[in-house]
Amino acid sequence: MSNSDSNFCNSLRARMFGHAQAAKLDEKILEVAHTIYEQGLQKENVVLSRSEKERLFRQTVQTVLLNILANSMIPNNYRPLSVVCRL
Repeated sequence: MSNSDSNFCNSLRARMFGHAQAAKLDEKILEVAHTIYEQGLQKENVVLSRSEKERLFRQTVQTVLLNILANSMIPNNYRPLSVVCRL
């Protein structure tokens, strides 16, 4: 990959991250995750300390996000950016 291709890919990645930040994607994901997490704790009838709840929440979200990245469903006609830009 040439230096200009690398610069383009880095610039594109930064711009896409900017779009996600502008849309507050991280806040939206965490809001949904927290709601589902709290519902799960209620169903399990579990009482945890504040620090235990926070630690379990972080571990749960991390597991979910890693699972999404590892097993993401990509449409057949999708050309991954890594083909164009070696990320």
